[in-house]
Amino acid sequence: MLVTQMESGIRADQAERFIAQQERMRQVSSGEETPYFGWMHVPTEWGIRARRGKKGLTVGALNVGTYGDIPDEWPYQTEMPRGAHPIPGVPAMGYSIYEKAELWADNAADLYEEAIQRRWRPATDIPWDTLQPLPDEIERAMCQLCTYFSEKALLAGDVVGKWLPEMSYGYHEVKLYLSTAEFDAARHFEVFRKRALSNGGGLGMQSPGYFHRAIFDARNWTETSVALHILSNSFLMGLYQVGEYVAQSEAEALIFRLSMQDIARQIAYGVQHLKYFLLRKIDRRPEVHTYLNKAEAIMAYEDEQDTPRREALIILLGGGLSKEQVQEGVSKLDYFKRRWMRDYLTRLAAAGLPERREHLHPALKRYLVEPAVAQAV
Repeated sequence: MLVTQMESGIRADQAERFIAQQERMRQVSSGEETPYFGWMHVPTEWGIRARRGKKGLTVGALNVGTYGDIPDEWPYQTEMPRGAHPIPGVPAMGYSIYEKAELWADNAADLYEEAIQRRWRPATDIPWDTLQPLPDEIERAMCQLCTYFSEKALLAGDVVGKWLPEMSYGYHEVKLYLSTAEFDAARHFEVFRKRALSNGGGLGMQSPGYFHRAIFDARNWTETSVALHILSNSFLMGLYQVGEYVAQSEAEALIFRLSMQDIARQIAYGVQHLKYFLLRKIDRRPEVHTYLNKAEAIMAYEDEQDTPRREALIILLGGGLSKEQVQEGVSKLDYFKRRWMRDYLTRLAAAGLPERREHLHPALKRYLVEPAVAQAV
């Protein structure tokens, strides 16, 4: 039997434990051995009664007694839940993040609860029958944006999915929330693809993808979170605001409102994680600026290169292709970019990085200047 188990790809020590367990079960069932109930005396805290709050029995409400002890470093390399009693010999799972400061956010449990309470279904919650035929240039512009949003959602899902297996189970609140963020990304891909293909249009042109690679190639989770959740999602939130502003139907307006709700949670996690990180890793503050220097430079370059996205926004904001409409679109896009930059820096300040304004990439810094001042300069 041992040989058979090993031939199936199981290590010898795993096969031996499995066979021994099967033999004990056979002996117990046949009456040859007295059952062993030692597990009933496991030295974990007993008699726990977590209390329901106004929002029900939440994940945060379970953090009572020793079950609420969240260590700064998680000492176990297995999938053991926090508060359980470890046993020797369990194979390591290959996690690489064991330090609380590298992933923690104080709002993670609350964000998880909000995410599951506010989940929505594109198939039935969006009033697709309110879509109406649009002028060709408007439909093409909206479909180009939807193509971009679908692409961003695929990236976000892949990035979070890449890092979740690296995070140890001592910080399950973060893993729970990020699992909902991954599902949100899938839903955003779904809803924007559906919008592109449900009103007589189709998909548009792929984006250059430079910034996508910058996020995916980040070397640690904090760098990833800063680039994805704060920088990228602040920009994405601004685009969703544009989408709601130019919406031509109840369906489009609701798509963007619900998507903003989801993205707001991701931004909130990113801000709180960076805040926690900076308070406990004071010496790594310059490192965070290095992350942002790189990410902002690549984002600024891609913004210049992504002509289809920029022109689609101009068409939608101006309402068409006439000279006057294009001028209006350019002016409104400049307003939204300045609004996005203000919100981005406000979030970094809330995370404990108010000096970022002085380090901002030059291509982005120009959006801090009001139009009249910029022309005078």
